Amino acid sequence: MLPTFINLALLGGLAAITAPILIHLLLKRKSQRMRFSSVQFFLKHDEQSMRKRKLRNLLLLATRVLLFALIVLAFARPFLPGVVPAANEGERRQLIVLLDTSASMQAVAPAGTQWTRALEAARKELSALKMNDRAALVTCSTRADLVSEFAPASVVLTKLAEIKPSLGAARLDEGLRQVTKVLATANPAYKTEICVISDLQRSGSENIASTPVPREVAVRMIDLGERFIPNVAVTSFQVETTDENSPSATLTSFSDEETRASYRVTIDAKEVFTGTLTLPPGVVTNIPIALPALAPGWHSAEFALDAKDSLKADDVAYSTIYVPRAVHGLVVEPRNVPQIFAQESYFVATALNPVREEGKPSPSRFSYTKSSVNEVPAKLKSVPGQAPVEYVVLPGLKTLPTETVQALQAFVGSGGGLVLFLGPATSAIQMARLGEILPAQIGKLESTADAEGGWHLADFDKATPMFAVFKEPNSGNLSLPEFTQRFALAPTAGSSVVAQFEDGAPMILTRQFGEGRVVLVNTSADTVWTDWQKLKTFVPWVHATVRFVTRRDQAHEREVVPNFVSGAELALDVNNAAELKQQTLKLQRVGGEEITFNTDDDSVVQDLLLETPGIYILKDNSGRELRRIAANLPTAESDLSTLPPAELEQQIVRSAEPEPQILAAGLFGDDSRGKELWRALLICALVVLLLEPILANRLFA
Repeated sequence: MLPTFINLALLGGLAAITAPILIHLLLKRKSQRMRFSSVQFFLKHDEQSMRKRKLRNLLLLATRVLLFALIVLAFARPFLPGVVPAANEGERRQLIVLLDTSASMQAVAPAGTQWTRALEAARKELSALKMNDRAALVTCSTRADLVSEFAPASVVLTKLAEIKPSLGAARLDEGLRQVTKVLATANPAYKTEICVISDLQRSGSENIASTPVPREVAVRMIDLGERFIPNVAVTSFQVETTDENSPSATLTSFSDEETRASYRVTIDAKEVFTGTLTLPPGVVTNIPIALPALAPGWHSAEFALDAKDSLKADDVAYSTIYVPRAVHGLVVEPRNVPQIFAQESYFVATALNPVREEGKPSPSRFSYTKSSVNEVPAKLKSVPGQAPVEYVVLPGLKTLPTETVQALQAFVGSGGGLVLFLGPATSAIQMARLGEILPAQIGKLESTADAEGGWHLADFDKATPMFAVFKEPNSGNLSLPEFTQRFALAPTAGSSVVAQFEDGAPMILTRQFGEGRVVLVNTSADTVWTDWQKLKTFVPWVHATVRFVTRRDQAHEREVVPNFVSGAELALDVNNAAELKQQTLKLQRVGGEEITFNTDDDSVVQDLLLETPGIYILKDNSGRELRRIAANLPTAESDLSTLPPAELEQQIVRSAEPEPQILAAGLFGDDSRGKELWRALLICALVVLLLEPILANRLFA
């Protein structure tokens, strides 16, 4: 079999062989005649030297000519064709079909559903293969999966019929990465081709250049024919109230026409909010949502949009909200009066929870039980089925029974919180019975009746949690409340003054007693000594103070609710994750089947996908609900604009020739097409180049 040349024109360089021949002829030694008295001893030796010199000259000339010839032939790229299959057999093919199964493939285009058209294109490609050809099938969405390794087309067609579209995000780069793994098992004797069947969505085509494809493998993009498909979507749904955001939904129009739609909000399958709107083309709008008061525990929320668009999967968004158990306490009322507003604890109790109806959900995170001073010991005892008491609010009292004092000391020592107010009925002697619980010794009563105006709060510790809510600008002016009466206080050892009047007298003191905390407020709980209860700073201060004494700050109460997208892997993150190591847990989508899985040492779940948008309930092995998880369609899938196939093909990076695994493969480039000889010729030229100076030195030495 004769070799062929890729660069046939370079064979004209063989004319350069005349150069070493001319140099040889020009540098040939000429004999000189010399007179000697007798040459009988030189004649025989000179004939032998001449014969050896001529032989070396010819060998050197041949070496130089061979060197030039090898270099020219190497640059001409000689190619020894491989074995050509029989004419009736034809060239065998192996086709890898990369099928996009992302959510956007379910969009309805004028020519039909994208998924239906993609399946038809895949069947057409596979049906065109011959009996001896092979095919493989790879699907890609949030992650890529190998559906079928190389097999006859009939086998792959059977598996194609079983594939369903997913609701994950498109990742063509992940799909190509899986395809390159399949290529490692390809037969080099076959003609290999990759066929990408996708809507070529812009968001799914990002990073496609990160996966190189071998140069010899052809890549074809199947154009589904739709460059722009109009769509509107719910791109965000937030029901958690934070410092930065209030409950709202974000709607985005990916259309070039105005869209009119209606929407509804449901909480725990109960409709709570409805409305209609008109979306101009290409706009993003926020819809504020007013949520009702919810009972403690987990709740499921759904925002549904009713609009005529191309993709229905993104017309619904899900969210979860956790309402923590209310911080329950005991509010002591010293006055026995029928009118609630006449009670001394009225303002404090109303600030904690304005809802007074039993069993009615309240937006407040605090609850309380009213009690007389004599009932405190019994109320502080734990009762099965009832919320435990975490704090006690004690207005100024004239008497403190011994049982109440002992109960309060035990309660605070074991971790409870106590908020003490002073007032007109306060008895310094009775309050002293609290002992070490009391943050200060109570002295004489002071009044501003004979002076102009009253006292004001002038200095407070913003680092303490009860005043942290006032650190930001415009969060409330604590210098506005006016105080007309107070007690002279002497802080005890171990207590801290966190707020002072303008003259330096203590206003609020704190103390740690055992495991609990105590706050002493040098004013009345009602409006007898101050007008603070009528100002807007009173309620947030009461909330912050109760959180401080109970160690129930907002960060502790708020359950972290991460955002999940459908098709993604579940990242387990619950407050008690440390207790869930190597545990058996259950996950159930509302309306779906329950899945049992195990966690590892890091409380991480491996290979558990949230395949469908919706609300998922996470339970422990006993069936107790741990949390709820909302999974939504990836927002990138809502933008249905696509790229032209030619533009996407240009982004594909071709990999360099693979390094030879064996010497023969490296020298001859053995593949299904034949053998390339230029590497071997260059190596021979290198050997001849090293041999040439050796011959030249021996000749002229």
